[in-house]
Amino acid sequence: MTKIACLAGVAVAALLAASAAAQTSEEATKAYLDQIQARNDILHAVIAVNPAALTDAKALDAERQAGKVRSAIHGLPILLKDNIEANDG
Repeated sequence: MTKIACLAGVAVAALLAASAAAQTSEEATKAYLDQIQARNDILHAVIAVNPAALTDAKALDAERQAGKVRSAIHGLPILLKDNIEANDG
């Protein structure tokens, strides 16, 4: 196994653990962003993040608190592969 593959596995495990421990979308999103910041200098896996990710997560938490749940993945942080264009502001 290469060093990069090993680090990628560690990064995925850390993201899953952080997400499982999170109580809110905002907490999960912050955990993901923290892991990206901590490991991306080595992995070079993420080329861009939504600068409003935490604000968006907080708004989704407020919706959930108000009883508005859009889907089963409402508020779940998602990372898209870089060859998929997203219009996130």
